[in-house]
Amino acid sequence: MNTDGIFPAEPLLTIVTAARKVLHVLSPGLDQKAYARALVIELRKWDMRLECDKVFEVRYDGQLVDVFVAPLVVDDTVLVDVRVAAGFGPTWLAEATGALIVTQLNQALLLNFHRPELDWRPMQRLEMSDQRFA
Repeated sequence: MNTDGIFPAEPLLTIVTAARKVLHVLSPGLDQKAYARALVIELRKWDMRLECDKVFEVRYDGQLVDVFVAPLVVDDTVLVDVRVAAGFGPTWLAEATGALIVTQLNQALLLNFHRPELDWRPMQRLEMSDQRFA
């Protein structure tokens, strides 16, 4: 349960609100694992369903070729990627796109704790992207 008495209806808004609180308390300048761990602690207060380091199989032509470990999945719907980076570069965006395809989740939320104000970007899985690999 949220101790501030505010409970956004959408999972993305809840995650962003929790991430902003984490950044406010910890301030910028730490390793991304500190923010990720604190975010898990904060989201548990909101009664969110969390899966840390969830493993997904990567298959090619029906055969297992690798595994992808999702750092955090919230409410079985949102892939959360916590980083401390200068910005949302093309590599990060490409990795998030690939992660959505592999996990078959519909939403990703990229959280950047690099600056004093939380930088975040929601992403949506496009159905057409999946067809490239069928």
